[in-house]
Amino acid sequence: PELLDWIDQIPASSVYYDFGASNGVFALYAAKRKLRVVAIEPDPSNYFLLSWNAFLNRGVEFDISAFNVAVSDRFSADKLYIHKMDLGSHEKIVGAPVAVFGDTFAPQHVHAIQLVHFDRWIEQMGLPRPEYVKIDVDGHEMAAIRGAMESLRGCKEVFIEIDEAKLEEIAGTLRQLGFAMIEKHQVQKYEGLWNCIFAR
Repeated sequence: PELLDWIDQIPASSVYYDFGASNGVFALYAAKRKLRVVAIEPDPSNYFLLSWNAFLNRGVEFDISAFNVAVSDRFSADKLYIHKMDLGSHEKIVGAPVAVFGDTFAPQHVHAIQLVHFDRWIEQMGLPRPEYVKIDVDGHEMAAIRGAMESLRGCKEVFIEIDEAKLEEIAGTLRQLGFAMIEKHQVQKYEGLWNCIFAR
C-alpha cells in the first residue's frame, strides 16, 4: 500500500522508472495515473505478463515502455536463477541462487539474461532521464544503483525494497547522492524487509 500511496503523490507527466517491474501491476497503475513509465523486467515470463497486462488495458490511454533487461553496472550476459517457475512469482535472482535473506536455493530453472549499464543504456536508447525510480530487484540493488549513479543525481525520489542486512550500505550510497530517507515501512509479512523512500 505504501508504494501505491507514493505513486499517487507523483505529479502527472513525471518520468517514472520501475526497476524490477514483475508482471507490471505497479507500472500500469503509474501509467494510468498519467506518469511517463519505463518498466524494466529481466524475467521472460514476468515480462510476458507485463506485456499481456498492457494489452488487456489497451483501451486506456497511457504512456508505458517495457524492456526485457536487467539494470546493472555493466553490459553483460548473466543468469537469472528462478526458484519456482511460475508466472508472476518472485525469487528470480540475478547472478546466483541466493534468496533475499541470504539462503541458497535449488532453482527450478536458470535463464540467460542481458544486463545493461543503466546510465549508458538510456543514453544509447534515447530514453528520458528518471525523475522517480522504484527499485525491487531482490539482491541486485547495489549493482543497479552503481549503474544509475549519474541518473540518480538528477532524480527526485527513490522507492526501494531493502533487506535489513543491506540497509546501511544502500542508504549510505544514496546519501552520497544527496538523498535522505523520509519513510521506512516493513514489507507486509516479511520481517527484516523494508520499503524505503528516499528524497532530496
